[in-house]
Amino acid sequence: MNTVMTANPPLSPAAQALLDYIRVNDWVTYAEIEHILAPYITVEGDGGIALADFENMALWSGVSRAFVDVVNEVLQTHLVCREPVPILSYMTDGKYLTLPLAKSLRAYAKPHWLPVCFRPIERCEPEVLQPKKPRTRRR
Repeated sequence: MNTVMTANPPLSPAAQALLDYIRVNDWVTYAEIEHILAPYITVEGDGGIALADFENMALWSGVSRAFVDVVNEVLQTHLVCREPVPILSYMTDGKYLTLPLAKSLRAYAKPHWLPVCFRPIERCEPEVLQPKKPRTRRR
C-alpha cells in the first residue's frame, strides 16, 4: 500500500513557535525573531541571511546556522512572506544592521541592508521581493 502525503510535515518546535508568533503579531522583524527563537536554539553566530536574487543584499546577520535553518523552515511553509519596511521598524526594536540601506532591489557592488518584516501570507503584497522583469520596448 502506497501512502500519499497530503499535508506538510510537522514543523520543529522552534519553527512552530515562530510561525505562530508571526501569524498573531504581523510585521515581525529579524530582531524580534531572535528573541522568539532564543529559548529553542542558539541564535548568535557568524552567519547571515541574504536575498538570493540580488548580490550583496543582506537581510540579517550575526546569527547561527540553526537560526537560518528555522527561518528557512518557516518560509518553506509558504504561510508567511517578507516585505520591505522602513529602518524605523528595527530602530524601535533596538537592533539593526549598520550597512548602507538598499534603496532598490538590485545587485550592489558592496553589501547593503534591506530591512524586512515577516507577515502572514494572507496580508502580504503579491511578489514584493521578486526581481522585476526587464521592460521591453515596443516598436
